[in-house]
This record gives sequence, structure tokens and C-alpha cells, in this order.
Amino acid sequence: MDAILRFIWRSILTFLFLLCAPAILLIVPLLVVHYFPGDDTIGLLKVLLGVFGPFAASFWFLLSSEFPKFYAAARDGGHVNGGIGFHLKAIGKMVFAFLMSGALAFYVGAPRFHVASADSDSLWFVEMYFAVFSPIFLLLAWRLLKRACAGRQTCRWCRETVGSANLDYVGLCSPCHDAALEEKEIDEEQEAWIHKVKYELHDKAWASDLRRGRREALKWKRRVLSSLT
Repeated sequence: MDAILRFIWRSILTFLFLLCAPAILLIVPLLVVHYFPGDDTIGLLKVLLGVFGPFAASFWFLLSSEFPKFYAAARDGGHVNGGIGFHLKAIGKMVFAFLMSGALAFYVGAPRFHVASADSDSLWFVEMYFAVFSPIFLLLAWRLLKRACAGRQTCRWCRETVGSANLDYVGLCSPCHDAALEEKEIDEEQEAWIHKVKYELHDKAWASDLRRGRREALKWKRRVLSSLT
């Protein structure tokens, strides 16, 4: 039992470290360099950044890659297929990010590992940080570039790709535009139906989805009306 508890505790600590690593691996070294220039701890922090940085980079690369997929599934009420193919792709992404991060970290950090001044140490940590987490930065830059090049092609409400010519001023397709304008601020019939689903049919999840859909419709209705004035 003690071994199991130790394993769980270490797993929790490892997860928390990986989750906070992008902040820890940048802020802590810069603070040490600023307040304790020339201290032996700086060399240890350089080694820790080079050793643990690629692990944190692979973890965050996987999160950055998969989060949009899970977010879209949760938003649309769907699910993500977690089969063997999904897990193999996830492992492949982590291995790719680890190798890329480690290679760039070695290329950037090794030649100037032994530096003398505090300014050089600070610059080394900043350059090393960007090298270690370069897979995440490149992934985010690629997404921004794709979005900028594609322009507005999808409806901002239903997320269907309809083309920019079929979107209104706020980015809604025609069905969503009409549905938003038809939504009533006070709809007793709709509220009664939500109440029935929640308390008579005892389906709180469905009632929550209906309530959320009504709020979304009213939000887009106000935006559409504001764009017309």
C-alpha cells in the first residue's frame, strides 16, 4: 500500500511540475541570475533546463495539439475516439517534440554553457528557453498563419465551413443568423420546456445544454442587432 501511495504522490508531483514547467523554467533561473549573479546554482539550473526542458516541451506539445480537438468535441456534444491509433499518434507527437526540443537545446545551449557575466547568463536562459519550447511556439505560429491565410470561412456559432461570402457582418451563416434573430428575450414556452426536461424528465445535462444554447442564441442576437445599427 505504501508503494502505491508513493507512486500516486510522485505522479501528482510530476504532473504539477510539467504543468507549471513553462513558468518555472524561465522565471526561477532569471531570478537567480538577477539576485545571485555568479552563484554555483546557475550552473545547476542550466543542467536542469537542458535535462527536464524537453520532457516539459513534449508534454505541452501534446496538450497544445490535442486541446482544440477535445474542446470542439465538448462544445458540440461529441466525443474523441480514444482508440489505439489515437494513443500511437499521441506518443509519436511527444517523441517528435522531445527530439526536436533536445536537439535545439543542445545546439543553442552547449556552445555557450560556460559564460561569465550575469547578462550572458540571462541571455543564455532566454535563448535556451525558446529553443527548448520551440515545438510549441512553432505549432502556435503555424495555427495563427493558417487562420490568417484562410480568412473567415467558418460560422462563429455552428463552426460549419460555408465560405466568407455566406457569412454576415458578425460571422454567422444564414441559418444561425435567422435562428439568432428569432430567439425571444422572454420565451415562456422554451423556459417551461427546459423546466420539464430538468425536473420531470430528470435530465439535467440536456436541460443545461438547452439553457446554454438559449444563452448563445441571445448573445448572437444582440451582436447581430448591434451590427445593424
